[in-house]
Amino acid sequence: MERQQTLLKKYEALVSEWNTISLVCSVAFSACFIGVVLGLIFYNTSAIAISIVVMFVFGGFEYKSRKEYVEIKEDLEEEMFKLAGMKKARTKELIRKGLWW
Repeated sequence: MERQQTLLKKYEALVSEWNTISLVCSVAFSACFIGVVLGLIFYNTSAIAISIVVMFVFGGFEYKSRKEYVEIKEDLEEEMFKLAGMKKARTKELIRKGLWW
């Protein structure tokens, strides 16, 4: 029972952390898009270039953090299934790896 509570708390913390990271990246990406639009309106090439570079940086950061989130989430789910004495279905794993496409 104690192990289940620990896993549940880890899972909740992971989801909370991911929501925060996702929100920050979304706000930053939106601000950069507004910077691109303002750069286009005022014909400022440097503002456009900087906004696009920052967009790519935040896009890469979100991709990296999403990848880590999925890996950690799958590990936690696997532990939960082991604790319950069940086997995790491999369908999602096969689709994610591209074996069914």
